[in-house]
Amino acid sequence: DGGSAGFVLDKPAMYEIGAVTDKLPGFEACPLYLGGDVGSGIQALHRVEELGFSQRIIDGVMMGFDPWHAKELLEQHKCEQDDFKF
Repeated sequence: DGGSAGFVLDKPAMYEIGAVTDKLPGFEACPLYLGGDVGSGIQALHRVEELGFSQRIIDGVMMGFDPWHAKELLEQHKCEQDDFKF
């Protein structure tokens, strides 16, 4: 199998996404959360089921996404920044 992944979103960082990467257009002002030792890179949980490259975790919670498709949905007002947690 592919193993497992974990998310710990218990500490708001003093940074926003735009301070650590320029690869998430449209999300620059989103807060970044810090957690435990569960992997590397920036990960995201969200509740936008129509978003490409997402995997359902439980009802209403998805993991992963295509940032360009997310930006498009933001611009079309089909989702909001608050639908995502990084």
